[in-house]
Amino acid sequence: MIAGLSVFLFSSCQKDIEAMKPQNEDKGITTMDQLSVANDFNWKTTQDVELNLTAGTTATVVIKSSADVVYQKALLIPGEPYNSVLTLPTYEKELTLVFNGNSVPVKIVNKNITYSF
Repeated sequence: MIAGLSVFLFSSCQKDIEAMKPQNEDKGITTMDQLSVANDFNWKTTQDVELNLTAGTTATVVIKSSADVVYQKALLIPGEPYNSVLTLPTYEKELTLVFNGNSVPVKIVNKNITYSF
């Protein structure tokens, strides 16, 4: 009886495996030289963003992404502008500045962020 149940149990759990075929036909591309890329394609994966910050009080600012990835921390001093260049992934279009516990979303415009607290 145990042998009969084990044969039934092991044979009922088989799956039919089908070979997956790509949706697009292979166009005979076998080397990298055969690939075609637009002449204006941007290969860069990073962007340099100029950061200009000023504050009325001395405090630390945290510059982070919307996914809470911290890119930089800096001490802002009244009367002294803080200038820096951040190298960010090209997909970043907005950063969050955290100053004195307040979060401020700022957009990257023309690879530049200027903000005064």
